[in-house]
Amino acid sequence: MPLPPSERAALERALLAIESVLARTVSGTPSGIQQGAPAHEALTAGLAAAAALVDVSQTLLRTSHDPSPAVLLEEWRTLVAHTQVAGQRVQRMVRVLAGEKHIAAAQGPLLPPRPLRPRRSPGA
Repeated sequence: MPLPPSERAALERALLAIESVLARTVSGTPSGIQQGAPAHEALTAGLAAAAALVDVSQTLLRTSHDPSPAVLLEEWRTLVAHTQVAGQRVQRMVRVLAGEKHIAAAQGPLLPPRPLRPRRSPGA
């Protein structure tokens, strides 16, 4: 059964929203999560996996295909590869988060680090 246009549009909006948040996450520090902190790395991996899986879902729901066996085989291989990459990103996310004690630890320090003051030399 073909996917209604409204559902196709909903999937497209979801993909665009995920990609937008991912772009902001990669280039900045959303919600105060310190860049480089485990939560930031896990968030980036999770968003990338989510975007890949929505893309895979859209492809699976597409009803018009090139009837050429070579094109269909290549499309299928690409689909499987994208799914594997998404799974690897989710596994990375799990490994990162499993190494933390709780959400606050995963987010990194809540306060920005203090600038180091120059040390006074002895006898000064």
